[in-house]
Amino acid sequence: MSEGSGSHLPRKKLKRSPSDEEVAAHAAVASGSFASRLAVSSAQIALAGVQALAQDFASTKAALDAERARTAELEKQVESWKVVAKVWKLRLALIKELVDTLVVQSDSEMPGEQADAEAPGEQARLGDDEQDG
Repeated sequence: MSEGSGSHLPRKKLKRSPSDEEVAAHAAVASGSFASRLAVSSAQIALAGVQALAQDFASTKAALDAERARTAELEKQVESWKVVAKVWKLRLALIKELVDTLVVQSDSEMPGEQADAEAPGEQARLGDDEQDG
C-alpha cells in the first residue's frame, strides 16, 4: 500500500553528490568572486582616501600660498618702515647737531657782561618768588 499511496507523487530524483573537484571549482569561483568584490571595494575606499588627501593638500596649498603672499607684503612694509626709520634717525642726528651748534654759538656770542646782566634779572625773579612763598 505504501507503494500505491505514494505512486501518485512524483519521485524525487536523487542528486548525486558533487565530486571533490567540483566542490573545489565552485569554491574557487565563489571565493574569486568575493575576492574581486573585495578588491573593488578596497580600491574604491583607497580612491576615496586619495581624493580626500588631494582635496586636503589643495586647500592646504592654497592657504600656504595666501600666507606666503601675506608674508611677502609684510616684508615689503617692514623694508619701507626701515627706510622711514633711517630717515628719521638722520633727521634726529641733524637736529641734535643743529641744537649743539646753536648752543655753542649762543655761548660764544654772549659776552660775560651780558651773561651777568641777565643773571641778576633771573636772581631778581627768584627773589620775588621767595618773597611770595
